[in-house]
Order: sequence, then C-alpha cells, then structure tokens
Amino acid sequence: MNLNILKEEFVYMKLTLIFSYVLLLFVLRYGFHILNDQVTLLLLIGGLALFGFSNRKK
Repeated sequence: MNLNILKEEFVYMKLTLIFSYVLLLFVLRYGFHILNDQVTLLLLIGGLALFGFSNRKK
C-alpha cells in the first residue's frame, strides 16, 4: 500500500471525526429546537459527502 494514500485517508478520517464532534458540541450547547432544519440538513449532507469521499478513495 502506498503511504500517501494511507496518510490522505487518515486526514479525511480526522476531518470527519472533527466535523461530527463539532456538530455534537453545537447540538449539546444550543439544543435541538434552536437548530434550523435547513442548517441541520446542510451539515448532515456535508458530513455525509465528506465521509463518502473519504471512503471512495480506496
């Protein structure tokens, strides 16, 4: 296996983890009722796209 591919996958994995952690902190801080539906949908789509992109490059 190429080392650069492994490093790139690790970076995307860290980005996905950071994204989900920040989203969790945001929800815990402000609660579910304050979050706008469109903003939540955008964040979920962005997170899923990042996760899918990191899984695609195998």
